[in-house]
Amino acid sequence: MSLRKLAVSFILVFVFASQAIAQVDISGTWQARYMFTDITVHVDNMNETVSGFVIVYEAQSNAVYHFSGTLQGNTIQASHGDGHAFTGHLTSDARIVGTLTTNKGLTIQLAMTRTSQQASGK
Repeated sequence: MSLRKLAVSFILVFVFASQAIAQVDISGTWQARYMFTDITVHVDNMNETVSGFVIVYEAQSNAVYHFSGTLQGNTIQASHGDGHAFTGHLTSDARIVGTLTTNKGLTIQLAMTRTSQQASGK
């Protein structure tokens, strides 16, 4: 194979791989449960930026946390202004799994499933 054909093949593979990564969209509503607590996450995904809010349904009251972060490939990193942070990834079966670290250092493993999908801002 000539150097030119090899270069063209590499460029084509890179372009198609980049398009596949760029097509990941996590916009929508996601659900999780931790012990006896229901969690709903509303996500807006524009290119590599994610933002939204989390509702934690507790027995006596609900807590709402707004977040912002990034989506690079299948890896998600997001944080809240009070110092809570989430790092996770989109799995092949369309779930988000990862670790929430609270501002006090507690780590919580979460697995979220999408309950609805919305159009992204791409």
